[in-house]
Amino acid sequence: MKLCILSDSHGNEHLVETILMHEQPDMALFLGDGIRDILYTAERLGIPYFALAGNCDIMASAPHERLLILDQKRILMTHGHAYRVKDGLSRLKEYAVQQRADIVLYGHTHLAYAEWYDGCLYLCPGSADRRGSSYALLTLQDGAVRYDFHTME
Repeated sequence: MKLCILSDSHGNEHLVETILMHEQPDMALFLGDGIRDILYTAERLGIPYFALAGNCDIMASAPHERLLILDQKRILMTHGHAYRVKDGLSRLKEYAVQQRADIVLYGHTHLAYAEWYDGCLYLCPGSADRRGSSYALLTLQDGAVRYDFHTME
């Protein structure tokens, strides 16, 4: 399963569309701050998605976090602001252990980052906005987890 992980597009629907058209993922996971960008684009392109609201998505009715089970992996999605990820991942790591997460996807920092910690992958795709853009591809296949980062200008 090929997942396109996006976050923090802040109104750049065109870039979100360009990325999704280029990647043709099985599913898109959006981590907040620009939720309208993914809602309209993924539906128009017919790409299944899960989307979160971020701290800038005022009046959005979407949740700020979600736990998915895909390919037998527990994936915790969060925007990250509630765990103060700009100050580090310690709060998020504590919560991930409570949730028995295999993969934690978060946004908010605008910096692409990944680390394996205690058998769990923590991944931030960066930001798909006008100030330069990054996103991640996450592949789940036969129990294996692979990721890589990409940029689009």
